[in-house]
Amino acid sequence: MDSAMPFYDINFGAYTNTKTMLVRRTDDNLFPKPFTTTWDTVIDRHRLNYEEFRDFWVSWDGGIIKHGRGSVIGVDIIGEWADSDPFPVSSIGVLNSYKTAGDWIIHTTVDGNASNHFINCSPPNERVDLNIYKPVMILSATMCALECKRDEQCMGFNYNDNRCELLSFEQGVVTAIPKISQTGWRFYTKCYVQRNTCLDCLL
Repeated sequence: MDSAMPFYDINFGAYTNTKTMLVRRTDDNLFPKPFTTTWDTVIDRHRLNYEEFRDFWVSWDGGIIKHGRGSVIGVDIIGEWADSDPFPVSSIGVLNSYKTAGDWIIHTTVDGNASNHFINCSPPNERVDLNIYKPVMILSATMCALECKRDEQCMGFNYNDNRCELLSFEQGVVTAIPKISQTGWRFYTKCYVQRNTCLDCLL
């Protein structure tokens, strides 16, 4: 995220977990003081809980910024605010507050089938260390990509000199894609919604 550009900041668990807070900043300069507004989290399900993961959502449309609880956008709204001078949102970032620790699970919505795009988000000579469910001999990276596209299980592939390894996630929450350095190998991640949702680039 380019902090020189305007951005919205949604803070869950603000004020010692008693409020949620929205901050609208013109840039990363804290002066003049940015616009802020808060909502009381009077019921427990609207608060963070260190003993369990809880689902929260944020949406933006036409300058209307909303946030709420649960996995369904628009349901169980905690707060809503209309920006009189909205700006387009082109990216998001997630972080913990200063001197706090926490884990996040990011849910992404995939519309329709995989696109024809495969992107390399990693440097060369890296091989992804995931479940190789189908090692095949294919003459080109393009043919390997077509093989992966046809298979919903495939999240991407390793390729090196006619060797194609179709990869899949194992069960459980994935928080990172493990990689190892190996000369000649390249990893290509499957993309959805054209180039907007590419699995390796999200983690």
